[in-house]
Amino acid sequence: MASFHEELPVLGVWDKSHQIIQAMPVHDNPRISRALETYRSVDERMRRFRPEELVPAHGDSHARNLLPGPDGWRWTDFEDVSRMPRYWDYASFVANLALFRGWEEPFLQAVLNRPEIAADRESFGFILRARILVSTLCNAALALEGHGDWSFAERQLELCGGFLQQMRQRII
Repeated sequence: MASFHEELPVLGVWDKSHQIIQAMPVHDNPRISRALETYRSVDERMRRFRPEELVPAHGDSHARNLLPGPDGWRWTDFEDVSRMPRYWDYASFVANLALFRGWEEPFLQAVLNRPEIAADRESFGFILRARILVSTLCNAALALEGHGDWSFAERQLELCGGFLQQMRQRII
């Protein structure tokens, strides 16, 4: 995506997720309340990015959006392409893998060991936190509306708080 020079929405995938989260049905789940509290501060910081700090991003990079082809792997599902903070696609690829499998997850370790990320752990850590929060809260919102898998969303919510706490020690 780095070579893509056409006009793209600024924070498009973030704004789409924000709308889903804002429309979340009323709930009494304390895990959702804690995640929403953290999300609000992350949202404020995301909105402070200047357009020149954002790069073209697939927006929803994960293994199910990759298909093998004769010339190598090809991305599919471009509905979330937009200008996002650096590392968004890396964070998207590893967010749920890390959340469900833990810190030793091989793809997470491979991303953390990339030279550009190793040199800028704080920025990557913020983007990973943002990606985990929007994934968790969007899945919960959709499940509460009857459009998603509540057991998956509940498991994300179960893991989210502890994982984000551990990030402070391991990444940032």
